Amino acid sequence: MSTLSGHGLAVRKIASCPHSGNLLASASYDMSVRIWDLDLGRAVAIWDGHTEFAYGVDWSLFGEGWVGSVGWDGRVFVGDWAREWRKV
Repeated sequence: MSTLSGHGLAVRKIASCPHSGNLLASASYDMSVRIWDLDLGRAVAIWDGHTEFAYGVDWSLFGEGWVGSVGWDGRVFVGDWAREWRKV
């Protein structure tokens, strides 16, 4: 067992990538959504476009790398994390 550290507040949702067994996405009350590489044991990208809690995240089944998130700000974001998100 290992711990993935990085979010500043509680994680509300996680989703495993249907295209790659080593990637997870997480949505947190710290208003960010992160992509985690389990082989590296750390976050590799962050989306911080929400202005309220991020409470949902999921991967597209149709486009590899596409992730959607929802927040209490009433906004839905969909994008390609590898091209559009901030790398860490």
